[in-house]
Amino acid sequence: MDVSDLIARAEAGGAIIGVSAVLATGERFSHNGRRRFVAASTVKIAIMIELFRQIDTGHLSLNTRHTLRPEDKATGSGVVANLHDGIELTLGDLAYLMMSISDNS
Repeated sequence: MDVSDLIARAEAGGAIIGVSAVLATGERFSHNGRRRFVAASTVKIAIMIELFRQIDTGHLSLNTRHTLRPEDKATGSGVVANLHDGIELTLGDLAYLMMSISDNS
């Protein structure tokens, strides 16, 4: 079963699916690619993927430190927005908070 089959099955049940992908070959696939969807916390998966890509290439480490700035703080769930500016957190700390308690910052 390919992606198109999965999309068709889901939509037959009433779901509206949006998929956009760029393969390693550069080939593109899109279904409802121009339609807007509320991503909510699903974007955190893409953030984690990119974090681990950067770790795999040696550009970052889970121990890389980030100093919290006012512009880093996001509204919504989490604790980071309530921490004091200037606190140092590792990328591992931030990833843990993002995924375990859905921290938006």
